[in-house]
Amino acid sequence: MKRLAVLISLLLALSLVATATAAGPEASNPTQTSGVSAAVEPGAKAKEVLSGLIEKFATLLPEEARATGALEASLKAITDGLQQAGQAKDSLEAQNLAASDLNSKRAAGKARKGELDVLALIREKQGKLDDAAAVLTDRVAIAPADLEGYKALGRARKQLGINKGIVAFTKGKEVAFDVRPVIKEGRTLVPVRAITEALGAAVAWDPATRSVTITATNKVIVLSIDSRTVTVNGVPATLDVPAAILEGRTVIPVRFVAEALSLKVDWVGETETIVIN
Repeated sequence: MKRLAVLISLLLALSLVATATAAGPEASNPTQTSGVSAAVEPGAKAKEVLSGLIEKFATLLPEEARATGALEASLKAITDGLQQAGQAKDSLEAQNLAASDLNSKRAAGKARKGELDVLALIREKQGKLDDAAAVLTDRVAIAPADLEGYKALGRARKQLGINKGIVAFTKGKEVAFDVRPVIKEGRTLVPVRAITEALGAAVAWDPATRSVTITATNKVIVLSIDSRTVTVNGVPATLDVPAAILEGRTVIPVRFVAEALSLKVDWVGETETIVIN
């Protein structure tokens, strides 16, 4: 499968360059004659060439692009295509043109995940790691079910020296915890109030019984501290790991609660990320 993916990547790169060459070079570069730097705003012809190249890229790029090298190959095809169409004098200017165009789409909320992948890669190559991480955060937001986005974001944060430990996202939005989640007996426990409010549910604490009640549209979940017994709409069930108190906060087994609310939970071990959709 890996060999096939690499072959697809190479064929894609050749196709993209051929498309750009067919567009034909111009006698002059409109981004230069206007007196505006090409890195700031692509000219009309550059936009046309970019549109064709990026359209093919965004729709044909294989999954797990970074792992197979397809993302690098596609970026090279885009920059080569711009140069062969006479729109950039070198790969650096071509990258700047592509970044400017893609960033405009991103600002308008029209960029697709593949386009954001390219923009993030350009920012990485430019040494703008903060920008790359911000772009990948947007990428996660528009494609919350695609786990590759969370992996890329985790790697970008690692390059920045950011270590948040276990993180959680609900529908592409990161949950803010005031106490870090922990893993206990193979189960991840997270602060109850932060996660339930992120899921659109309400939570109430009963100090007399040391229990929390989570209320959603059609579900009521009651968990007691240090008890493996939980009720969902009054029906008892057994937890692998009970709710607990950690640094003054109640923490609960996130998978059980999210799935009880009919949500899908994924664990991205590479970046210690909980994904709930």
